[in-house]
Amino acid sequence: MARSSAFDGEVVIDADGATPLPPGHWGRYVATAWHRLRANFGELPAAELTFSSDLPLAAGMSSSSALVVASALALADLAGLRETELWASELGDDRLRWATYLAATENGVTFAGLPGSAGVGTRGGSEDHTGMLCSRPGQLGQFGFDPVARHRHVALPSGMVFVVGLSGVIAEKTGAAQAQYNRASDAGAFASDWLARHRAAFPHRVQADTLVTDAAAAAQRVQRPYLRG
Repeated sequence: MARSSAFDGEVVIDADGATPLPPGHWGRYVATAWHRLRANFGELPAAELTFSSDLPLAAGMSSSSALVVASALALADLAGLRETELWASELGDDRLRWATYLAATENGVTFAGLPGSAGVGTRGGSEDHTGMLCSRPGQLGQFGFDPVARHRHVALPSGMVFVVGLSGVIAEKTGAAQAQYNRASDAGAFASDWLARHRAAFPHRVQADTLVTDAAAAAQRVQRPYLRG
């Protein structure tokens, strides 16, 4: 069972099948984490989870990924999964692997020897999850992705802060914004693949941003009919 301080009511997760929740419902993220852990690591004990956050909802602040990460790690601790041989062999104490696995939990893909499932319906990556699990107080982290790798951490200069402004635009990634989000994800994946396949054809003096621009343009030319759905 799960509750949120931001919404009324409770979410009861059905252990025998999919938990019926409408698109965009916050409980879908908790249910997805629960079903994925159960499928990969075996039966989970009964639990009551209560969530509270000061993040604005459906505002591009990664609240959905935070919910997946929090749910999965809380359930893993409750079930003692970190002490199992399977967790040790597949995830260990490596937070980069945790982040990649929890991203795979959200988007539904297989990770290492842990089979995938339906996910929440969005085809996202692992940047949010990596930031949540691998950041360090007072430092800036530089990471690479696909595969995930930590390059370095540097101290944040004294007196420097990041200011985040809320636009007020509501965009539920598993609701009304899902199709648009997935189309953007597909276009990015196509551009990345195009860049990887054509990199050798360009002189070394060509700048990376030019290659990325060319790749994005190619993605739009080739994928435009698909992207329009």
